[in-house]
Amino acid sequence: MSRTIRSFYSGPFRGDGEELVLDPEESYHLSKVLRRSVGDPIEVLNGKGGVADTECISIGSKQVIVRISSVRDHKKEKPGIRMVLAITKGGKWEDQIKPLTELGVDRITPLLSDRTEIKQDPRSFKNKVDKWAKLAMEACKQSGNPWFPRLDQPITLPEYLNDRTGIFWVASLTENAGPLKIDKQQDFCDILVGPEGGWTDSEESKFKEYGAKFFSLGKYTLRAETAGLSALAVARSQFID
Repeated sequence: MSRTIRSFYSGPFRGDGEELVLDPEESYHLSKVLRRSVGDPIEVLNGKGGVADTECISIGSKQVIVRISSVRDHKKEKPGIRMVLAITKGGKWEDQIKPLTELGVDRITPLLSDRTEIKQDPRSFKNKVDKWAKLAMEACKQSGNPWFPRLDQPITLPEYLNDRTGIFWVASLTENAGPLKIDKQQDFCDILVGPEGGWTDSEESKFKEYGAKFFSLGKYTLRAETAGLSALAVARSQFID
């Protein structure tokens, strides 16, 4: 079975016969890296649930043009899961973006917790968010996920608690933390994973004050990056038909 070649187009799809001019970066990747030719099939995603089956009709290193033969629109799966992840040191935090996108995360929020070792003004993360968006786009193309996740600027815990969308689950090492069980009837669900060293007592108290549900991923201590991916995988597995 041949590999599906995918590309990304940020605009809407109008229907069969429409010609799409892909941006220079996507064009270069198709022509020079993947060595596509005129006549080759290309599956194009727009990140908003649209998937277009297309045929390459013109190819160059700076511009590739494809023609749509059919369009499929995918509904966003519910509940939409927002991962709120404490930023970790050493650039490891952003390594989660691709696999989280492949698993179908709806929204990713970096959290500046009490034990976050990187203390920066959230506004200084603008360039990083642009990089994270590129990583998410690559993951959409690799996996075929038609929905591009929302990527937030880093926020503090008080900002999150004022911004939360409803029920939220918090990864915890406490003995009374149970399994992660998501209500299939809700539209949104937030899952929080702390930094290396875990949450502070003050943060745990805040979570309880705001009605958080605590969950455990087992008896072993996981790296923060592993815990985030594991939590999303557990949550998503509950909605496989």
